[in-house]
Amino acid sequence: MDMLAEPAPAEDEIDVLFIEDDPDLAELYELKLHLDGYRVHAVHAGTQTLDSEVGKPDIVYVDVKSYDGPGAVALKRLHTDRRLNGVPRVVLSHDNAETLRAHGVKLDDLDYLVPV
Repeated sequence: MDMLAEPAPAEDEIDVLFIEDDPDLAELYELKLHLDGYRVHAVHAGTQTLDSEVGKPDIVYVDVKSYDGPGAVALKRLHTDRRLNGVPRVVLSHDNAETLRAHGVKLDDLDYLVPV
């Protein structure tokens, strides 16, 4: 794959909010999604305000590395952010849903858990 390739053309660009606490992983995901034609806004999981420059995304990806880490905290904030009502969330985690729930991480109808 040519890493310098132009992004795929998109009729209607999809805005993706990507929440990650590892800058290198965030850059990798951002590049991949950009090359696939998405408009990506990567923010650090520890950021207190997720809406500063992002607006309302079409989809949110959040990396939950551990049930008590910055990603889990960000996911909890997403659930209470009225601006993001109705926006689907893809939760990337090493843990399964039962483990996350057992440690107080709420998953709801808009959360799609992807094991990584």
